[in-house]
Amino acid sequence: MADPLRSLAACVLGALLALAWLAPLVANDKPLWADARDVQAAQLAQEELGAALDQYRTVLAADATAAQASTAWTELERAWEQAAARSSAPESDVARVRSTMTECAGRPERLVDVQRLLAPWLDNVELPRVRRMVGSPVLASVDSGALLRLALLPVLACLVFWTARGRLPGGHRLWWALGLAASTVLVWFGLQAVQQPELARVDTYRVERAQVHVDKVLWPMVQHGPAQTQLSEAWSAPGGYTRPNPHWLGTDGLGRDALSRLLHGSAISLEIALLAGAVALALGWLIGTTCGLLGGWFDTLCVRLMETLASIPFLFLAIVVLALVRGRVVPSVTVALLVAAVAWVPVARLVRAQTLVERAREHVLALRVVGIPEGWILVRHILPATLPAAATAAAFLAGSAVGVEAALSWLGLATTIPQPTWGALAGEAGGLERWWLWLPPSLLVALTCACLLVLGERREEPRS
Repeated sequence: MADPLRSLAACVLGALLALAWLAPLVANDKPLWADARDVQAAQLAQEELGAALDQYRTVLAADATAAQASTAWTELERAWEQAAARSSAPESDVARVRSTMTECAGRPERLVDVQRLLAPWLDNVELPRVRRMVGSPVLASVDSGALLRLALLPVLACLVFWTARGRLPGGHRLWWALGLAASTVLVWFGLQAVQQPELARVDTYRVERAQVHVDKVLWPMVQHGPAQTQLSEAWSAPGGYTRPNPHWLGTDGLGRDALSRLLHGSAISLEIALLAGAVALALGWLIGTTCGLLGGWFDTLCVRLMETLASIPFLFLAIVVLALVRGRVVPSVTVALLVAAVAWVPVARLVRAQTLVERAREHVLALRVVGIPEGWILVRHILPATLPAAATAAAFLAGSAVGVEAALSWLGLATTIPQPTWGALAGEAGGLERWWLWLPPSLLVALTCACLLVLGERREEPRS
């Protein structure tokens, strides 16, 4: 039976991570689904077509060279293709015009036919004649990293469920792993299939100004993007004004919605913590196990290296390294690797001590006596025995990484502007009087650290 407190911590942490990964679908200035017509793009394409036709007529009237006439004709064909792509004209009409344009290529004497052919495409844009775009503008605008996070949601749900139960599924674990991998791949390709680049242009700004007409639209819960600015609403407190689409947690100095930035910044903060904990676990587990097994000069050298790293002030080291590599690498990944580069030391010490204990156990000595290979003993007995201790230390370090990221972001070193994180959001408050900017991210940092510490502590109890 799983510990209720540990189950609650796993559920809360999983909910925070799921909400962070779902942030583009929860808080965005783009619709979740839209049946839209891009009126402005159709008008621009029509204007380009008219300008290209005028240019072609001018070139012919000036008795230009064949090369100049060919260039003007090519530009006219390109402009017409753009206008046709924005139009809802039947494919038969488009094919007829395209065929006639091909026949008229290189024949200036057929200018009158070209003008008569393109006359319907130069009329004023009417809404029924603008091509419809049906799909998800949100998914069309997100990057591959956001799509990967959404595809990993089934894996996250299963991990939270198993952690809350206190154990992995009993049998057919290979089939569970294959099923999760298959579901992730299917979700990934499904999200890729619905992406349409033109839909990324549909947002609240263009809809409100009639640049895009929407027949049917489904907006997210929070209709504000993390980078959407409105200077007239800068430093607005929660509920301090009336608005059809209010800012539930107020705005910052540029009028950006605090709740949207909080949700979008959660993914970066949590991923830094989890990546730092995973890398520290891998390094510490590998180095600690190797030291405990080999011993001798290698063990002495590694112990001295651990003592040296443990004596370096981490915050000072992080500030120096991030200042040197700023602008050359991804800051969030650098922060995670920096934390892991120092945080593996306590994991390695704990695993080394556990390995020395396991090596001296009677059943391990008996296996060596009967001639069982050292590799088999390591994989089947020593490594599984050291994993709980290593995972416990890594959980504590992941909780510390959340606070480290917040401190570095508050100093402006962990991320790049305007990328939000919890620490950066707290630093944007500029003072304690704007509590709606620093209080919510601070509470989330404390809640995440508490959940990770509870998971680590409860994991260690059965071995005490």
